[in-house]
Amino acid sequence: MTAEKAESGQSDQSDVPHHLVSPRVLGRMRRGAAVVNVSHGGLVDATALAEALHSGHVSGAALDVFAQETPA
Repeated sequence: MTAEKAESGQSDQSDVPHHLVSPRVLGRMRRGAAVVNVSHGGLVDATALAEALHSGHVSGAALDVFAQETPA
């Protein structure tokens, strides 16, 4: 893969849809599914994800990013 292709998927936070993974989307997922987000923190509605995890509808989540990042 060239550097151009590798960078084409990147955008600043203002171009990213907010809460793309919403309660509706989580509810439509198969029971026991897992959520993985390594893109942008604002994509996943964290409250909805927590509720889906607590109810058992979502079996697990792996998040490399969060809506509010802690400064390094």
